[in-house]
Amino acid sequence: DVLTLIGTRKGSHGAGTMALPGGHLEATEGWADTASRELAEETGIVTPPEAWYPVFFSNDVMEDSRKHYITIFMECDTRLLPGGPSAVADPRTMEPEKCEGWAWTSFEALQAEPKSRLFLPMIHFLEAVSSGAYRPGQAIGSVHSSGSAATTRTV
Repeated sequence: DVLTLIGTRKGSHGAGTMALPGGHLEATEGWADTASRELAEETGIVTPPEAWYPVFFSNDVMEDSRKHYITIFMECDTRLLPGGPSAVADPRTMEPEKCEGWAWTSFEALQAEPKSRLFLPMIHFLEAVSSGAYRPGQAIGSVHSSGSAATTRTV
C-alpha cells in the first residue's frame, strides 16, 4: 500500500488546504536534496537524497494569489532508508506557523476530499493518480543537478 504524508497549510497562499511537505529549491540544490531537506525541516523525518526520485510534474497557475509554479513531485523509496520502511519516524509538526499537522493517508482518502480542501498541485497530482499518469515506484525520466554533479534517472 502507498501512503502519503499530508498536512493542512497555514499562513501562506493555499492556507486551509491539504498539501504534501515541500518548498523552494535553494541555489545549486538538486531536486532530491530539496525533497530530503524540506521533509526534515517540516516533519523531522530524515531521509537520504539517494532515496528520492521524480514521479510527476504539474503546471500550477494560482490566479487568486497571482502565483505560477511548476511543481516537481518526488517520491521516497523507503526500502532504501536505513532500517527500511518500518524505520520511518512519526512526523512532527516542526513549523506550526506553516502547517496544522501531518498525517499518513492513502490516495483514496485524499480523492474523497472535496477539491476545495486540496492545494492546487494536490488536485493535479490526484488527477494523475486517477488517470494512471502516476504509477507508484516508477520514476519518470529526468536530469537534475546539485552544484556541478548531475543525477540522471530513466524509466
